Amino acid sequence: MASLTIIGESAAVAEVPFEDRAMAGRLLADALERYRSHETLVIGLPRGGVEVADALARVLDADLDVLVSRKLRAPLQPELAMGALAEGDVVAWNEEVIAELAIDSENRHRELERVRREIAARLEMYRAVLPKARVSGRTVILTDDGVATGATLRAATDALLRATPQHLVVALPGGPLDTLTAFAETRGVREVIALVAPEPFYAVGQLYASFAQVSDDRVCALLRDADERRRARAAAMSEFAR
Repeated sequence: MASLTIIGESAAVAEVPFEDRAMAGRLLADALERYRSHETLVIGLPRGGVEVADALARVLDADLDVLVSRKLRAPLQPELAMGALAEGDVVAWNEEVIAELAIDSENRHRELERVRREIAARLEMYRAVLPKARVSGRTVILTDDGVATGATLRAATDALLRATPQHLVVALPGGPLDTLTAFAETRGVREVIALVAPEPFYAVGQLYASFAQVSDDRVCALLRDADERRRARAAAMSEFAR
């Protein structure tokens, strides 16, 4: 079992802990200082998670990338996840929801196809800006702007573990304790770090004073900046090796 650390569990937690996603990323970086390295890779889930990941990567002087994972919506209850699909066609089903709602294979297949198309479109957009980073053999920090049920993060974790990182760390601004504990029990995850685990937990938005929707244009701008940093670092290393 991975270690689970809740940074704010021994202190009084403000009703709204973070001003915005960038603040949450910087605070996570303080807790992850030991991973400061050019070889560390910070991966954010779009869209809000990329804002957190960008701030985190900048402070740690780490590489930045994105991994697309999307909720599979239950029929007639689109707010409810019957699972999630991550790029690489990695599916994590919520068997309890499927059984409770008696969701048949036809509905599951139809939703899978819809989300596959959505992921393909997102990847085409993002990879036109930032080529996919190497995962194998690296320390990888996976983050989002928070977690509730954990469906999309679960699929993303499974996808990353297939890419054989040296270490996989799940770092989050916050979420419910039971979900965070479940991730700490995931084989292959080295540690789980969260800044807060408020009780009661209603939604990720309760963690932020400013929780505006993040656009694809904003994600692409952050990825474009990350690509420039990658190129500058590669050029500097090449010059140093001469």
